[in-house]
Amino acid sequence: MKIRTYFLLFFLMIPVTHSCRTGGEGDTGDRYPAEDVKSRTEDGATRSEPWKGDPDAQAREVQVPLRAPEKEAPPEKEAPPEGTARAPEEQLFREACLQGLAAEVEKLLKSGIDPDAMDGDGRTGLMLASFNGHTDIVNMLLDHRAAVNRTDAMGRTALMYASTGHFPETVEALLSGGAETNVTDNEEGFTALMFAAAEGNARVVRLLLDHGANPDIRDVDGDNAETFARQNGHTGVAEILSGEK
Repeated sequence: MKIRTYFLLFFLMIPVTHSCRTGGEGDTGDRYPAEDVKSRTEDGATRSEPWKGDPDAQAREVQVPLRAPEKEAPPEKEAPPEGTARAPEEQLFREACLQGLAAEVEKLLKSGIDPDAMDGDGRTGLMLASFNGHTDIVNMLLDHRAAVNRTDAMGRTALMYASTGHFPETVEALLSGGAETNVTDNEEGFTALMFAAAEGNARVVRLLLDHGANPDIRDVDGDNAETFARQNGHTGVAEILSGEK
């Protein structure tokens, strides 16, 4: 399945509407409803993990609970309370970040909400805003000293979340805020550059390279960003990456 859909599976533990999975400059509309977790080619055929180009890829399916179309999404898992009674507000805060509700985010920040409040999977508002390319909210959170290099339970940063979409402005905001480019997650050894390459995000790839992203880092299967690009048919991106060697 497509890598952005793979990433989206991790989000299915919180309520997400179709509208909040679209938008942002350069968006191709290539986002899948929560109930449609299989990636589809343009002719409608299904495929599994095409970015790996590996016949054994199906054996590495992401094991997460999926939301059935006819059922209400399960409630967000909350991190253990630390002497705070603001857990409901923190959940609303993260949802507002994901959906791009800047006025609501600003209101909650002014009320003293922790900009780094995490859910039970370690996701912060910055990660969720970054995933949907809400650059205005990303900048707002960075202005409130949100931790730009905080990692979720899978070891992924806000920069990785942003790099799965066509959001160069969001990526640039995170890089300007001190985002580290060569962090690897603790599941597959993926980097932000690998996510961008797999999705064919040429502008994002160039931005990451310009800020020190290492194209030679390999994941647990020995693949680097160029491999991801080539196996997804993104020849132009692969050439950009090969020129960096």
